[in-house]
Amino acid sequence: MLTPNQAVSLLVDRGHVGANEIVDGGLHVEDLSRRNLNLRVQRNIPPSYVLKLGLDAECRRTVAHELQTYRYLHATDRRNELSQVLAVLVDMDHPEPLVALEAIDRAVSLETHMARTHRLPTAMARSLGRAIGRIHRLTSTETARAEYRRRFGPQQPWALSFIHAPHVGMLPEISNANTQLVRILQSTPEFCASLDGLRDQWREQCLVHGDLRWDNCLAHPAPGATRLSRLRIIDWELSLLGDPCWDVGTVFANCLNTWLLSAPVTGETPPEQVLHLAQIPLERIGRFARAFWSAYVAEVHLQAAEKERTLRTSALCCGARVLQHTFEAMQGCSVLTGRAICMLQLSQNIIEQPEDAARDLLDLGADLD
Repeated sequence: MLTPNQAVSLLVDRGHVGANEIVDGGLHVEDLSRRNLNLRVQRNIPPSYVLKLGLDAECRRTVAHELQTYRYLHATDRRNELSQVLAVLVDMDHPEPLVALEAIDRAVSLETHMARTHRLPTAMARSLGRAIGRIHRLTSTETARAEYRRRFGPQQPWALSFIHAPHVGMLPEISNANTQLVRILQSTPEFCASLDGLRDQWREQCLVHGDLRWDNCLAHPAPGATRLSRLRIIDWELSLLGDPCWDVGTVFANCLNTWLLSAPVTGETPPEQVLHLAQIPLERIGRFARAFWSAYVAEVHLQAAEKERTLRTSALCCGARVLQHTFEAMQGCSVLTGRAICMLQLSQNIIEQPEDAARDLLDLGADLD
């Protein structure tokens, strides 16, 4: 395993950090580890660096996938269109899979920003729409898809296959709360059939991030400015060749989860009686969703005939992602919470009536007419 001292030595050996910086005390190493070993090497002069190394066999596999994804994206980006969308990859040539990136100065995740301010800034929504749209557009050519298939195997989001029909090997790892969730799902055949249908309609159209949570979106100011106006996408461990609607639907699901999490849902009071008390009201969710969708549509040059189909499929993916969020939130719990039941019901409502969800929850009805 890479220790902080070894990380610094590696950067010195590769010429990214001067040995004199160690002597002068110009380096600070911060351990940000969670599922992976994550180290931030802060320098007095830019750039600083962020290093990621897998802690077990599965994490090493996903970190290796992320490293190859960064290399694939940089190879695909022949006109340097992704320079303001991706962090800069530093190829460290390490025996184990190691993702080394230049740190983004004064960056903050959208998760942290929204928790601090209870705001969903539309400027960030537009930046996110342009960023994701640009990645989808650049990787949707036949040449780019063929190159991806050469590097990686076929994949699908696990939420479309395993939540409502977990295989035997998963059962010992599922929490009691999620066992209850699976039973509820399996008692609703129409819900399961809709998830199966979404999986069967999966299209290998472009590179999909696969895990576009708010904490994988870093907002930062332009050089010399203070206002957060730019955005970069990180953590490509779950990227795959797939349907762009999955990423779009994930952003919509993040919006709705943000709304629900800001409401005092406890399970003791019917949700419809407390959702209007949300700190982030549905009106703000709609403004963010509209700004994101408009920027995305413009970036991918989505024609009018395709907008309605794409929006409907994205709404279906949104329902599946709300379900996935629920499963992930309950993985450490013994019983389903009132909030989880509310999210489960929301997921079912979206999947059963995607057009209504796009119109009434996300305020995107104009593109359904």
